[in-house]
Amino acid sequence: MRRRAFVGITVAALAGCSGTWLTDPRIKGTPQPQLAAVPSRPAGSDQALGLELAAAAVLNGSAAASWAGSDAARWRSLAEIRRRHAQVLATDQPLRREPGLAPSAAARATGSREAGLAAMTSALTAARDAELVLAAESSGVLAAFWAALAASAQQARTALTLPVSAARAGVAMRLVQAAGSWDAAANQVLARLHEAVYGVQSALGLLPTRHSWRPTVETLLTTLKTDRDALMAYLRTRSVSPDPGLGAYSLPPTSGEAKVSALLGGLIDALTQASAVWVASAGPEDRRRAADFLVAASGYGLPFGLGLAEYPGWPD
Repeated sequence: MRRRAFVGITVAALAGCSGTWLTDPRIKGTPQPQLAAVPSRPAGSDQALGLELAAAAVLNGSAAASWAGSDAARWRSLAEIRRRHAQVLATDQPLRREPGLAPSAAARATGSREAGLAAMTSALTAARDAELVLAAESSGVLAAFWAALAASAQQARTALTLPVSAARAGVAMRLVQAAGSWDAAANQVLARLHEAVYGVQSALGLLPTRHSWRPTVETLLTTLKTDRDALMAYLRTRSVSPDPGLGAYSLPPTSGEAKVSALLGGLIDALTQASAVWVASAGPEDRRRAADFLVAASGYGLPFGLGLAEYPGWPD
């Protein structure tokens, strides 16, 4: 029986779509990647900027409300992610993910917790939906950029009422690398799904019968199996042979809640990074499917407090 070591997917840090490493003998230090010049600011940047600022405003307003309670700090951190997105979107080349000067948005307060949650959910939904449309209308790394923003908005929606860990910050100039073909990228996602199903089944077997995580892990396992089967069926409709997976995978030694958490985090992170590569590699026929999958997969770790990121799926 063949075994594949669990290492997740490696997504390269690139200089850009066609960038190169530049060095100057007169300059000491580590050379910095140069992103190829973008002829114009990407279409939709102003729209996304406004939506990110609107979401930040209502998140900050809710965090400052007397009824926010223990959720206030988390909502402020979610607002900060939106503000950082806005700073990037204010620049001429947002794919660099370098902050610029974005206009500020006054905090928008609401009178009750119910109204506040509704307002935050509405603002984040508007950002997610618009950014998914931009992803579908774009191509390459730009499509993956919009899809990551949409995934981040969806993560924030989920985290409104769910404790999560600190967000992984974006790293300027680091990009998703497209695969050689859309089907190779999609099959890489399928390979990660096979691996995740195996790993989550193993994690489930290590949890005590009455452990509080068991129902959530069981739900995740069912979701991953459904995703796997759906992607295999989709590839067949496109006349592509699905990756069959392996009989077994070599997993890191796992015992105790902390190690189970690390295993789940690694599996989900590998899956989301593969999903971002799929978006960057996809053609018009499957780009929205890939973007939707990234949005969904980026939320799989949140019930365990895992996976919150400024740019889900990016190699940060």
